[in-house]
Amino acid sequence: MSKHEADRRARQRAADCKANASATAAERRAINGSMTILEWCQLRRLSRSMFYKLDAQGLAPQTYSVGTRRLISAEADAAWMAAVQDQNLTTDAA
Repeated sequence: MSKHEADRRARQRAADCKANASATAAERRAINGSMTILEWCQLRRLSRSMFYKLDAQGLAPQTYSVGTRRLISAEADAAWMAAVQDQNLTTDAA
């Protein structure tokens, strides 16, 4: 294996570890309480732009503000997931 290939693989492993750590942190926040919009997007594997599109359509999870931060509670996330699953079941049945 060339030095270039070894460096590329090391960078990829580091990026993978960082991505897994972020998702794990988002999952912990979801279990323990509230999360930021970015953490919620990482947990649900959606982009922030998709969150804001959903928000503009009234389809995003309910948020609340603490100072300048918008947060999503674990309960709001659970309600959003239930609504999405219900919508998918209704769409599939039609």
